[in-house]
Amino acid sequence: MLNRNLFDCFSEPNTKKKIAPNSDGDSADIPSILNVNKIKHDDPNNYNYAKQSLRICTNLKYDIKRLHDGQDYLKMMLDKIFNQLNNQTNSNSDSCSLNHYDIPHVTNENDLNEWEDTIKDSSYLSKIAQQLSLMGSHSISETVRKLMQRLFSDTFLVDYSFIGFKGKKTFSNLRSCDLIKLAVRKVPLFQNASDNEIEKPLKSFMAQASARLKLKAIKTKVIPVNTYSQNTDAPHEKDL
Repeated sequence: MLNRNLFDCFSEPNTKKKIAPNSDGDSADIPSILNVNKIKHDDPNNYNYAKQSLRICTNLKYDIKRLHDGQDYLKMMLDKIFNQLNNQTNSNSDSCSLNHYDIPHVTNENDLNEWEDTIKDSSYLSKIAQQLSLMGSHSISETVRKLMQRLFSDTFLVDYSFIGFKGKKTFSNLRSCDLIKLAVRKVPLFQNASDNEIEKPLKSFMAQASARLKLKAIKTKVIPVNTYSQNTDAPHEKDL
């Protein structure tokens, strides 16, 4: 009878369970299996069975809890994914009239002045930031790098620093700087990013503009190759 009511005993710890009346019409009380000390030690088989069952059910209890926690986490992640997809769909519909040709690649001061006048309007700046946020990456620094490469050439950035260091022009007081910050924060992963978290990779990217230009010049340098001139006596294919 103890084995038949074992799982009933687990369901309510520290309580007593009534079993079905026996042949004499009396009901028997069985102590909770969780309190193994109350099981009579004169029956070692039942006692050992109770201890083993208690250990198994305790492990099951924590396994089930971990499963529930895992399900809650998966549900939370799915909700985030769906929300992000909905946000991207909404942003695409809101900015359907915009395309990448509306966003120039600034290479000189004239380009900058025209662009700064264009994004003076806050509503337009917000739409541009929403479009640029689609370039968001796995980290803030990578997102900033992509945005800066999209908006500015290195030949332009070499004359600027974030705060006008060493006599260079100041970038932080431009409307374009506000655009970069807003675009980063419109990426769902970075919506709570601080100014410092965005400015740090921005300063680094601007400071390396000169080095990138030198590296590009080395890579694109034309190396003379000895070739036959049309006026030389080099063998022609038909002579071979």
